[in-house]
Amino acid sequence: MSAFAGFERTQVRFSGLPMTRFSSSEGVQRGFCPRCGSTLTYEGERWPSEIHLHVGAFVHPEDFAPTGHACAEERIAWLHIAEPPTA
Repeated sequence: MSAFAGFERTQVRFSGLPMTRFSSSEGVQRGFCPRCGSTLTYEGERWPSEIHLHVGAFVHPEDFAPTGHACAEERIAWLHIAEPPTA
């Protein structure tokens, strides 16, 4: 199971080594750290203006509480996802 936070591509800049990219399926690119192989990004035709960053790569992942779900229908049967709180 992975959690990603979506951002408009124009809001995101990377520094350091360039990411390694992998075409995991048609229209989908995944980004990885070229040094350690950690998952960093998801980009796909489903959300063409967005880049999704793997929350596990954040220094403070607790700062990015969910506001919605994507692809919840693909979850593992034993995983129960609570709806995010409404403001």
